[in-house]
Amino acid sequence: MKLRATVLAAAALLLAACAEERPTGEGSAPLDPLHAELDQGWSRAEIDWFYSVSQGSRLIPRAWYDALERSGTTLAFADASHIASYRYLPRPGMLPVGFTEDRQSDAHLSPERTKLRWFADQGAREPWVGMTCAACHTGQISHRGRTLTVEGAPTLADYQGFVGALNAALADTARDANKFDRFAARVLKERDAPANRKLLRDALERLIAYQTLVAVQNGQDRPDRVAYGFGRLDALGHIVNKVTLLAGASAAPAPADAPVSYPALWNTPQLDRIEWNGLVRNTKRRPGGPDLGALMRNTGQVIGVFGDVVTNGRPGDTAGFRSSVESDALIAVERSLNELRSPAWPVSLFGPLDAAKAQRGGELFARHCATCHGVDAGGRQLARSDLATTVRTRLVYAHEIGTDIWMACNVYTSRVPTGVLQGVPDKIYIGTRLKETDSGVNLMKTTILGALLAEVSDVRDRTALDAMSRQQRPTSQRVAPTQVHNKAERAAFCLATAREQAQREARGQVPRDEARIAYKARPLTGIWATAPYLHNGSVPTLYDLLSPPAERPMRFYTGSIEYDPVKVGFVTERSSANSFEFRADRDGNSNQGHIYGTDLPASDRDALIEYLKSL
Repeated sequence: MKLRATVLAAAALLLAACAEERPTGEGSAPLDPLHAELDQGWSRAEIDWFYSVSQGSRLIPRAWYDALERSGTTLAFADASHIASYRYLPRPGMLPVGFTEDRQSDAHLSPERTKLRWFADQGAREPWVGMTCAACHTGQISHRGRTLTVEGAPTLADYQGFVGALNAALADTARDANKFDRFAARVLKERDAPANRKLLRDALERLIAYQTLVAVQNGQDRPDRVAYGFGRLDALGHIVNKVTLLAGASAAPAPADAPVSYPALWNTPQLDRIEWNGLVRNTKRRPGGPDLGALMRNTGQVIGVFGDVVTNGRPGDTAGFRSSVESDALIAVERSLNELRSPAWPVSLFGPLDAAKAQRGGELFARHCATCHGVDAGGRQLARSDLATTVRTRLVYAHEIGTDIWMACNVYTSRVPTGVLQGVPDKIYIGTRLKETDSGVNLMKTTILGALLAEVSDVRDRTALDAMSRQQRPTSQRVAPTQVHNKAERAAFCLATAREQAQREARGQVPRDEARIAYKARPLTGIWATAPYLHNGSVPTLYDLLSPPAERPMRFYTGSIEYDPVKVGFVTERSSANSFEFRADRDGNSNQGHIYGTDLPASDRDALIEYLKSL
């Protein structure tokens, strides 16, 4: 274990040395007054860099993206109004916020996925369009005709709808001869010739086949699929299914049917645990160096959102897996988050806070909320300017908090085929060897670490690491039931396991790496800008969250960025913008649980909400 730590530390130092530099903001254009009022610590130059820095995501060739028509029409897929209909944020004359070009060499990537050739003598650096953190973590709020962009806030984007529409447009282009003619002319331009058209069609069909595999792997072809709607994504489900596909395993979908709200990014480097279920740990930050836990987390994000990894099944081979992941950019992004503050309540947009009411709300918060949402055992609150304190988050087990179990349950019970990675240690050169069918978390961890190790192979002692790869150590995670399709049975298993985990934690016996059937409580700085609420976005406003569960809306509409500063959340009435009906009676959408503070009288609830606005 000491050698492993030494190697990873050396890897971190090497990666730190090559980390991409981000702009300092000196000499950049100022923020507009409303944006500046949020006081989030980033300059205009830093924001623009965050919006477009490539992290290795590769969804579609740039030339194809620009040339593609929507399914069933001749209208451009990339038209700003069409992109905005999925609540991604257009930028005049540029790719949308969080969309970027990846121009790396594809020589080491998969010809079945992102190493495509569509004209003769094509080079290895044709640009592809992919997504960055900003696509999912840049929010907008509108009130009385004024719109505010909040950096690091959850997006309301409809990822599922966007990807589905893209796949339909690609398939339509392949089927419709006239569409393909127009597409080929736009893509090939002066290279438009019969031979290149054949190459383009072959490449198009290859991308469609791959995208279809991804959709099937996520269960998106199933008639009972869960509709995510605006502002939600089953991110971990997508990553687990993606690494299963990358391992070459036969499609055995573990449907990505537990969508969650996108979390806010501020304070992320300070938290000891990341993801809604606290699955991933941040490691202690070192001055000037990257957080290796954060690097692994962000690598997983890139893999899940269109990254390419070429896995291999050679147990003991410490070369790692070649991938499209841009680790230097990921390190730079994480460093930028060290300076991102939660947004201050914008007085010029919503009006001033009632100081007396907020003070009374703070007293109520200390009594009712700070045990879970404080920074330490004493319930101390995190100041917006305090970006250095390590926040020890509390995990609240599923049976205690009573919210929807499926996100945490799915992660814990996922059992997937490991394909070519069968027999590879779950930490590449140390750990338990992956079985033919294994934990999705283990497969994800192995793939992520393999992708990172490929970049630092020159600093490792291969002989020693190969010897360590043969070591075995028992896994701490209980064996979840395999091939259990009865959700009631699986739910009962997860709740029983949550109770057992809670009991073991009370005795100090829960291992460090064990996935928990629990959800993370974090500091509530900037909570006003993170609607909807609960991990699965099932409660539209803070007013509803602090109401008795029986009074929470079972059906409401999402998609609009029009903000209600009284209830603190987005408006829920149906409109052309609010087009998705959220139903809390569907699996994965439960709005029950988290009853803390819901028995307060109305005046106390209003005071508590006023205080939460001030955080």
